[in-house]
Amino acid sequence: MPHLVMEYAQELETSHNIASILNAVHDAAKASGYFTSSAIKSRAHPYPYYRIGDLEGEGQFIHLTVSLLKGRSSKEKYQLSQLLCRTLTESVDFVGSVSVDVRDLDEEVYSKRL
Repeated sequence: MPHLVMEYAQELETSHNIASILNAVHDAAKASGYFTSSAIKSRAHPYPYYRIGDLEGEGQFIHLTVSLLKGRSSKEKYQLSQLLCRTLTESVDFVGSVSVDVRDLDEEVYSKRL
């Protein structure tokens, strides 16, 4: 744990190396000291169609959802969110929406194959 899921405007693939951005986020999570490197799982999903406010397909975005098992304080989650948002912002050179959401998974209903 954690799962880092990066969603992004598909047209960013023409101007940015998505694998490099994902690697930067993954490495920042590892460097945060909150997780063992083998526990971090990162992936990216492009979106060809989306809207931001009233701009149909005109804005670009990257959104990162970080899913964690319970146990981190609000301060730790905030610090992680700030670190990952800064990493994303430094990894892209566009004016658009960059956001990070850190959320807890419910351990009582979370399942995985060991």
